[in-house]
Amino acid sequence: FRSSYDKILDDVVGADITSDYPFQMLTKKFPVGGATRCKPSEFMQEKIPYIAWVSFYRFRSRTSHAIMSAHKLMNTKEVKDSKETILDNNRIQYAERVELIVNDVEFKSLQQCYKWTNFTVMHCWKFKEGYAMLPMHIRKVVISWYLKKEKLKAEYSDTQEYRDAKAFVNSIFGMMCTALYLEEFILDGDEIEGVKNKSYEECCRFLFLSPYWGFWITSHARAMLVDVICRFPSVIVQYDTDSVYFRDKGEVAEKLRKYLNDFNRKTMIANRAKFLGDEHMLSIGTWTFDPMFKRFKALGAKRYMYETQKGKIKWV
Repeated sequence: FRSSYDKILDDVVGADITSDYPFQMLTKKFPVGGATRCKPSEFMQEKIPYIAWVSFYRFRSRTSHAIMSAHKLMNTKEVKDSKETILDNNRIQYAERVELIVNDVEFKSLQQCYKWTNFTVMHCWKFKEGYAMLPMHIRKVVISWYLKKEKLKAEYSDTQEYRDAKAFVNSIFGMMCTALYLEEFILDGDEIEGVKNKSYEECCRFLFLSPYWGFWITSHARAMLVDVICRFPSVIVQYDTDSVYFRDKGEVAEKLRKYLNDFNRKTMIANRAKFLGDEHMLSIGTWTFDPMFKRFKALGAKRYMYETQKGKIKWV
């Protein structure tokens, strides 16, 4: 990976997850009810959702890819100030101790991409009622707007109607990740006359979507990406929220393509059954391959540039 960083490559192909977040919302399971505090020793002891504040000791990446960003840590300053820490573009390659808040899905992903000598669970919460699909009325909204977007995409992708449909699909996830506003500002004209501080419990009374669902959506999506990176680290040169970029030559690249094609075949079979054969829903959650780039250059975490075969240059 490091040998490919900041070099111009001419054999790179991108693979993107089709409608990643809607796919997670429609196919994965999520916490039911509220979280209750439990003993640290109970963490991951049942097949139910957990959230935990965990300290990992001698935290080291299993591959050359450093996936965990330092800004996500609870002890970011301590890690960055330590002479023992190894960072790769602000991502953790090695640290003596890191503190993270994780759920059970993310913990399993960490086990796949990192190793550690031991860990301590400092605080833990569990969802006694377990896992379930998102409520049907929410899934119906996701499907209806997704179908509208897909039907418009083929012929009307440059219209405002298509852009609105796409925005509605994305906004469903956004509503699940909306921050709680603990302060209420009182305005008199242009002047702020006062501030009313509200408790967390008071704010929760006005929620109609579980904030935990947003946490798990991103965790499921990240797990899908991490799985591919950790299976084929030697050919992957860059990755983003819902995509990987890999050098498409050699035996490992062939195995990567086969793995993604097998995943697509199984996903489409499941989609056909789940969505009653609707052709517009078959490809959701599958990997789509881009044509090989004429030139590609990895610049850092989620930063890269490429030139298509037609000469179009794009910076990300």
